Amino acid sequence: MKKRIISLVLVLCMLLSAVPMVSATETASDPKFVEYNIVLNESIAVNFRLAGYDGKNFDRVDFVMDGAVAQTVETLKKEDDGTYLFRFTELSPDEMGKPITVNVYLQGSDTPVATATKSVKDYAVYVMNSQAYAVEMKTAMMDMLNYGAAFQQYKAAKAGKELAATELITSGLTETQKAYATQTDPELKNIS
Repeated sequence: MKKRIISLVLVLCMLLSAVPMVSATETASDPKFVEYNIVLNESIAVNFRLAGYDGKNFDRVDFVMDGAVAQTVETLKKEDDGTYLFRFTELSPDEMGKPITVNVYLQGSDTPVATATKSVKDYAVYVMNSQAYAVEMKTAMMDMLNYGAAFQQYKAAKAGKELAATELITSGLTETQKAYATQTDPELKNIS
C-alpha cells in the first residue's frame, strides 16, 4: 500500500515537469533534444523530447548506458506539438546516477543526427536547485535518490561487497539538497 501511494504521487509529480536541454541562444534548425523528464510508477523511465526534425529517413534511436546499447527504439511517433518523444525504460533504481546517452540515427548513417546525455540524478539535482519547483517535489527527488542509494547498498550486500559513500547515487549532493529528504515516516491511512 505504501509503495503504491508513493508511486502515485511521484508519477503525478514527474509527468508535470520537464527540464529544458536547449539554451535560449540555440536555434531549432537542426534536430536536437530539447527537454527530458522522468516517469516513476512500477518502474523508472526517462523521456527525451526531440525537436527540429521532419521525421524523414528515420532508422532508430539507441539508448546507451555503461558503453553498450541498452535499448533500441525503431518506431517514430510524432507528438501533437510536433516533437518526438523517446522513452528509456531499462533502468533499475541503482542505476539512477548513471548517464544515459540517447542517439538518433537516420537510414544509412552510423553517425547520430542528434545526441544527448542525462541521468535521473541530473534531473533530480536540477529540480532540487530550481526555484520553480515546490518543496514537495524536491522532497520526492531526494527520497528517490535515497531509495536508489539504499538499493545500491542492498545489491552490494547480497554480492558480499561493501560500497564506499562516494560510490552511492547520493554522493556529491549538498547538505541543502540532502535536507529535502523526508524526515519522518509518513502516516498511512486506509483510503478505501
